[in-house]
Amino acid sequence: MRRVSRGLYCLLLSFFFTIPATAGKIGVVSPNVEKLSGDARFFAISSDRRLKRWLKELGLPATPITQSALNNQSLKGVSVLILPYNPDLTSAELQAISRHFDRGGKALVFQNANNTLAGLMSVNLGKKVTSARSGTYSTIKLNNRYSSLIPEELIQHSWHVVPAFPKAGSTIFASWLNERGQKRPEPAILSTPHGYWFSQLLLDGDNTAKKKLLLSLIGKYDPMVWKNVATTLRESATTIEPYPNFKATLLGISPRHKHAPNAAKRNALLANVNRMVTQTAREIRNYEYQQAVEHLFILEHQLQTANALAQQPQRGELRGLWDHDGTGIIPGDWEYTARTLQQHGFNAVFPNLLWPGKAHLRSNLTPPSKTAQQYGDQLQAALRACKPRGIDVHLWKVCWRLSNAPASLQEDMKRQGRLQINSKGQTTPWLCPSSSANRAMEIKSLIEVAKHYPLQGIHLDYIRYPDRDSSFSPHARKAFERYLGKKVADWPKAAHRGGRLSGAFQKFRATEITQFVRELRHELKAVRPDIQLSAAVFGKYPACIDSVGQDYAQWLKEGLVDFLVPMNYTDNPARFSEWLSVQNNMPSAYGKIYPGIGAVSNESELRPDQIIHQMNIARKKGNKGVVLFRLDRSLEERILPFLSIGSTRPQ
Repeated sequence: MRRVSRGLYCLLLSFFFTIPATAGKIGVVSPNVEKLSGDARFFAISSDRRLKRWLKELGLPATPITQSALNNQSLKGVSVLILPYNPDLTSAELQAISRHFDRGGKALVFQNANNTLAGLMSVNLGKKVTSARSGTYSTIKLNNRYSSLIPEELIQHSWHVVPAFPKAGSTIFASWLNERGQKRPEPAILSTPHGYWFSQLLLDGDNTAKKKLLLSLIGKYDPMVWKNVATTLRESATTIEPYPNFKATLLGISPRHKHAPNAAKRNALLANVNRMVTQTAREIRNYEYQQAVEHLFILEHQLQTANALAQQPQRGELRGLWDHDGTGIIPGDWEYTARTLQQHGFNAVFPNLLWPGKAHLRSNLTPPSKTAQQYGDQLQAALRACKPRGIDVHLWKVCWRLSNAPASLQEDMKRQGRLQINSKGQTTPWLCPSSSANRAMEIKSLIEVAKHYPLQGIHLDYIRYPDRDSSFSPHARKAFERYLGKKVADWPKAAHRGGRLSGAFQKFRATEITQFVRELRHELKAVRPDIQLSAAVFGKYPACIDSVGQDYAQWLKEGLVDFLVPMNYTDNPARFSEWLSVQNNMPSAYGKIYPGIGAVSNESELRPDQIIHQMNIARKKGNKGVVLFRLDRSLEERILPFLSIGSTRPQ
């Protein structure tokens, strides 16, 4: 009799004894986004898309289930139900979930404040906790690693959590740690009789670790998934961008001769990769799918390392990082951040420090943020740590947008009529660029910084309108009429999309933003002739002229900016190249375009090889630098080590 392999034996046992009757499909409950607004709508859409993308990349395409269609029929055959962010579950939908549990189905629930659902999952809900400072929730530490695939930790920076605590039958599966590695009282993940409960969404960043966790949890309940995952990873893990297959990858990154840079290290890694390719193929033939998956993740890491070692740094380029929180990697420790940037070959940082109504620095015009009150002047700290190491500091300034401003300022601006108004007459929390008082307030705040700090540059963000439906305020109307040289009677209808003056209004909006940049440039250079003025701009041009009033080609033509950083966030290298070609071909663009790469963004989450490929595209086109989004622990630990052994290696 033929001997049955260990993998097949385990698979047969799992089939007969552990798979629930509903095994087979992974259902993802798509939120009712049409009923949500603001941040809730944004998080619902992004979490739903992110989880579905991760599942697809693992070879586990989700079965989408519209939340409003949640019932016995839609849940038929579902083994694991995922609720990515569903804050408005109805009683009928909760009953369907309860029946799913009765049939032996399981669930993964992400950040939910529904007490009924919590009861069904055997957890007690706590009150939402919002941190007053950066770094309170920085890491998810896994306590029960029942599989070697489960990572030790997930890097995730969160500002708030909706904690839950175990009831009978439930346990704490993972804990929150702060930026210093200290344990928080709020659990991060609970293991329950019916699945797992997360106190937060799984945000972007540290993707491989988060995909490993998802796979381990789903595979625990439905062992039949491992075959699809092994087959999928065998293709994706053995191919490095821009190569089409494993053979081409090996040819592309193998040393050409023994004296090539890092030749010995690369050869050793590639030899091991070849052995593991053979090994995982054998494991898949022997039905040892889970073991093959574990080895394919190791193989992928080694192939990524070999590819990174094959790259060379380029002298004289700007290598920058956007710092979204404006506090460095560890809040209050800019020395650590500066050392890290230097060690990994980066020479510029763009910390997010100034908004209308809030500043992470010392100012007589803008109120200090809670971050500034706790950690002190972040611009001064950044300059003190970075300048001795040759790292330029460009202050990241958010223009117009008041969403982070104190509520009292928002109300005051609304009372004064200085906010933008959409075509329906609704005010939005953005300052209107057509108000001379608003322009003066924004410019004065930047002039103050330029006078008092020896920084390298000012970097503008949100230097645009929020959308196509802004602004129709009284200030905008008066300015538009001056622009036309005549009164507009049928306002705002005539200027709105489809109106008789809509084309002229779109050009007017771009003119308003350009005029602000012109005024700012003039006043900045008057006080600091050496300071650089730059801006983060939309990648897709000229579409951004009509969509948000941002005509940055005109800024280049007039010499209003020293350089631009287009946010070319995409995981499609052809699209990245296309956008960059358009930007490079603008008048006076030579040497002034540093493409922004979305290493971790809402639009793209890139592997090391994808970042390296986009950097190489920019270099081949003659661009003299790049800026990566965004600086955090995930980038520090999961991306920078690959870059600094090749593409950004210190010289």
